[in-house]
This record gives sequence, C-alpha cells and structure tokens, in this order.
Amino acid sequence: MQKITIKELAKLLDVNPSTISRALHDHPDISQVLKERIKKIAKDFNFVPNHAAVNLRNKKSKLIGLILPEISMLFVPSIIEGVSNYLNKRNYNLLVLSSYENYEKEIENIDVCIKSNVDGILISLTNQTKNVDHLDRLNEFEIPVVIFDKTVEQVQFNEVK
Repeated sequence: MQKITIKELAKLLDVNPSTISRALHDHPDISQVLKERIKKIAKDFNFVPNHAAVNLRNKKSKLIGLILPEISMLFVPSIIEGVSNYLNKRNYNLLVLSSYENYEKEIENIDVCIKSNVDGILISLTNQTKNVDHLDRLNEFEIPVVIFDKTVEQVQFNEVK
C-alpha cells in the first residue's frame, strides 16, 4: 500500500488537514466521534505523520549531531548511550558520525549536520584539528556547539574537558 499524505487523508474524510493533525493529537476542539473516525481511517491507511514537514513548520528537527573522531574508542559506547538516553527523555534523536581521525571528514560531518538541520552538535575533535575555524559557519545557521574531550587553543565555543 502506498503511503498516504495528510492532505489525501483530509480529502478522503472531507475535513481540513489541520483537523486531521488536531484529531491525531487529541486536541480538545475536535469532537470525540470525529477523533475516533479520523484515527480509525488513519490506522486503516497506515498514515504516518511526515516529521520532516512538521520539523520545517516548527523549525526544530529534534535531532542532535554527535561527531566523534573514532567510533572504535573504548569510551565511545558509553558516550553514545549516555547522550542518547538523555536526548530520548526529551524526545530528541541522535545522529552519530565518525570523523575517522580525519580533519577533512570532520568538516564533511559538519556539513552533514547542517544539511540534516540538527538543533545542536556535540563534537570531539580529531587529532588533526588544530583550529576550529570550520565550526564558525555553524553560527550562521544558529546551531549551538559543545566541544568535548579534546580542545584547541582558540576555542570560542562551549567545551567540556
């Protein structure tokens, strides 16, 4: 079965897309009878909200980038687990990227985070990283950054040592 959109679902039920959204979120302005009807049809058609569209509207992705120099480092699983647990309790997701101890890959990972519209970045710098000029462009996108583990001299970002 092909994925149905909120607009198609609304047309099928002869209501506005906003009514579909409010019903699925149990808004008090929608009658219980209509909520149940909408939820049943949505379930029958396997409707899944498009989180990308919701995020565009809300200007929040609920996604945090975690950039690590090496995934295979001994303490990395505990970092991922701790950060992930913290974020999950706040309905955020985690995008984990490895720089493979390569400065150029670290720059690419910053670009991936920007393109993924992350709400923030946690980064442990590579051993090759001598300055953080490549992080300056995150200010243009208003993406907060926290540097942890390794730092460099001219840091103007939040850091955890």
